[in-house]
Amino acid sequence: MYFDFSFKKIKVKLLIETKENDLPLIIYPSFNDNFNELIVKLNNITNKKFNLVLIYNFKWNDDLSPYFHNKIFQKGEDFKGNAKNFLYFINNEIINKVDENFINLNKKYSSIFLVGYSLAGLFAIYSLFISDRFRKIASISGSLWFKDFDKFILENELINKKAFIYFSLGDKEEKSKNEVLKEVKNKTLKIKSLLEEKGLKTVYFENKGNHFIDSSLRVAKAIKYLLEN
Repeated sequence: MYFDFSFKKIKVKLLIETKENDLPLIIYPSFNDNFNELIVKLNNITNKKFNLVLIYNFKWNDDLSPYFHNKIFQKGEDFKGNAKNFLYFINNEIINKVDENFINLNKKYSSIFLVGYSLAGLFAIYSLFISDRFRKIASISGSLWFKDFDKFILENELINKKAFIYFSLGDKEEKSKNEVLKEVKNKTLKIKSLLEEKGLKTVYFENKGNHFIDSSLRVAKAIKYLLEN
């Protein structure tokens, strides 16, 4: 069953699987509304059922960045570092609204996964230090080039000490001409290692292409892995 709701400008789409109970609830902050496309791709590659929450139309650079970061492109925008507040909003506003719909249908979900692409992939990893609500996390082509984020991980204590982490990157992402972005693979592998040293289990995969290739398919592949492992 499908639901749409909004919080001022922020839009949310919700799929509740009504034929089965106690399935994972997947939270996916997205750059745009690719809800139907993602569901089709998932259904094409896995038989596993799921509940899905897609969040969009929020302030991408501001709401997903853990702290202030200068813009990385001349015509781009700064990152204002509002991720902690946005995570609080997801945990205390969006999920509460989602819960109301589950209660109305007399349904339950088993656990919550947090899945993010690009800057939302950075946000997903950052959540480990703010909330213990998410049992599995996926950072797909995550913006782990973000300045000093590896240092942040090294110096801060995990709140979520039991999550399983899925990392993936495009095999051409490190070939960027941008001096910041070209560090993405090195930083991703370093952060993966740092999280393992803190006791978390992780996996890492590579996809064909640069950062902008098959984003919905990459997200679907990550969710498939989380559902099946």
